[in-house]
Amino acid sequence: MRIGSGPGGAPLFGLAGGVTAAVIILLACADLLWQPFHLGWWDSPFTARMQWQVEAASGRSYGLYNDFMCPYEREYGRVFGYFLTDEPVLHGHLGIVWDQDLRDRLAASGGDRTALLLLKSQYGHIHADSRQADAHCHYLAAMFTALNQGARKSPLPSHLRRLKAPGGQLFHWGDLPRYRRQEPVHRIVIHYQEHFYRADTHEFELLADVVVRELEVHFNTVSPL
Repeated sequence: MRIGSGPGGAPLFGLAGGVTAAVIILLACADLLWQPFHLGWWDSPFTARMQWQVEAASGRSYGLYNDFMCPYEREYGRVFGYFLTDEPVLHGHLGIVWDQDLRDRLAASGGDRTALLLLKSQYGHIHADSRQADAHCHYLAAMFTALNQGARKSPLPSHLRRLKAPGGQLFHWGDLPRYRRQEPVHRIVIHYQEHFYRADTHEFELLADVVVRELEVHFNTVSPL
């Protein structure tokens, strides 16, 4: 087969094209041309994530999940918030790692806390940043103070808000009901949590749950605890 209608058309398929394609594939697999292997990742059963929760005027607790934080929903639910903890983090979004040996060692740990602590010390990276944490908490507290005072969160009327683009992340949300402005918020609580997925029971085991920040939200003033 030739590209073009004239006799000078270039061959599209044939021995020369096949040999060229084979050489390119072999060079790529050998990491000599480009490195597609390093663009991939491995899923692991271990994940450490931040969880945002709110306590309402009635005393009920709600999950502040990333779909409520639109247009920042791609941040709440990925790796955003690691600057709030001094725990070493060894994975990316939802437990992905870029090293097959690390993935195998995480899976082999079976959720054992001692084994995971060793892996965190060997592979983990601490993202703690007090300035970023303070700015983040100030933003949250100011935002919910304004919401408590009746500020609109969306420029669209309520009957048109379903027209927004869907959130970009799907994952295990959490055990608390979603916050949907059911009532005023008095406190924001941010947790650092570690989960391990049990393939035999198809369940997530909670390994750690530490409160890293609490914010009191009032109608007129905001004060961190």
